[in-house]
Amino acid sequence: MPTPARRLAFQVLADVDRGGPTLGDRLAAADVAVLDPRERGFLHELVLGTLRRRGEIDHALTARLDRPLAQVQAPVVTALRLGAYQILRLRVPARAAVSESVELARAAVPRSAGFVNAVLRTLAREGAPAVPDPGADPLGWMTSAGSLPRWLAERWLARLGAEAALARARALLDAPSVAFRPNPRVSGAIDALAEAGLAPEPLSVPGAWSASGSVPGELLEQGAAYVQEQGSQMVGRLAAARGSILDACAAPGGKSTLLADLGAEARVLAGDLSPARVGTMARLLARWGATNVHTVVADGRRPPLGGPVRAVLLDVSPGRERAGYRIAGL
Repeated sequence: MPTPARRLAFQVLADVDRGGPTLGDRLAAADVAVLDPRERGFLHELVLGTLRRRGEIDHALTARLDRPLAQVQAPVVTALRLGAYQILRLRVPARAAVSESVELARAAVPRSAGFVNAVLRTLAREGAPAVPDPGADPLGWMTSAGSLPRWLAERWLARLGAEAALARARALLDAPSVAFRPNPRVSGAIDALAEAGLAPEPLSVPGAWSASGSVPGELLEQGAAYVQEQGSQMVGRLAAARGSILDACAAPGGKSTLLADLGAEARVLAGDLSPARVGTMARLLARWGATNVHTVVADGRRPPLGGPVRAVLLDVSPGRERAGYRIAGL
């Protein structure tokens, strides 16, 4: 029987591919929230990694199939992608990746079990096929190893040229290093992280710290620290202002709490389309003690403003689009 993380990862990927809830909504759902922290972390790795590496995964699977991937039933494709990601990118025993993916496929499409078993065992035995050379075929590399959708790869090549487009595609594949920021309202937060063995060190972005491992869940639940990559913290600092600020795609709330931290005179309106994600954000704000942030369920195209604002923060990065988010832009 598949582990809870693998079973839910399969369901989340299938729901997003069907055009159901946004990825953020799905990962905030009750069936995910009740997992223990280790299983929930594995679930996030499976889902986000499979989405981030989809082009590479599909390239590898296509080389092992006797038909186009588009002709394979959607639930079977989801099981294949999930298994292939574990084989290609995680330190998961191949037998576990194969057998559990087979069971996921069997439950959805009973006659597909043998097919999934054969494809994934071949991939585990023979490894990933070669990808196009980036110098000779930048578009081929960007849509396979680079895992970009074809339309975006073509746009970047036309606008930026091959060298810059390839560099940008490579940068998007890099998982950010672990960074966090301590809650300025909690004394001894850095000391507590040091005692946990994380060897915190200040980074180049003011207020950002490195961690040599995962920040303990109890410190996160206590509101002592928030895991947030340097780029996200830098964007929040650029948007900081005195007076009213609109964070139009605010969930899960990291930038909103940073805006609140940077000035008691700031009044942050943190909006998001998803009621579930707004609820998650509200719980973070309560733990963080950010009383100058007000949450609202709202469409960024029609923000519920009673007057002008000094700054608008709108997170519409390509990474979120590729991960399956549906974002309402201003």
